[in-house]
Amino acid sequence: MVWTYLVVNFPYSTWGDNIFELFNEAIVTLFFIGCIHFADSSIEPSVADLYGFCLIGLVGINIAVNTMAMLIANVSLLITKLKELWLKLKNKFSRESESVVKMAPVDPT
Repeated sequence: MVWTYLVVNFPYSTWGDNIFELFNEAIVTLFFIGCIHFADSSIEPSVADLYGFCLIGLVGINIAVNTMAMLIANVSLLITKLKELWLKLKNKFSRESESVVKMAPVDPT
């Protein structure tokens, strides 16, 4: 149901956000499909261990991708804010230096 909504409506503002949400939904779907194998009581312990490690790997990949996406978004926002601050300070000091230059010299006599 969520897949259909995400593919048809694209609820997020950017294409990347929609793809990112589809990735998260795919990981959750694969996780629950993997959990189905644990419902079988006749599964061998070695196979159960393999399924368990695969599920841990899926969760690890999901955490790693989400963390990297958060870091990239925050670093790009930080860079944008620092550029804005730099331009603001640069304009402020350039206006102050222009006003100092335009002042008439004081006659010491």
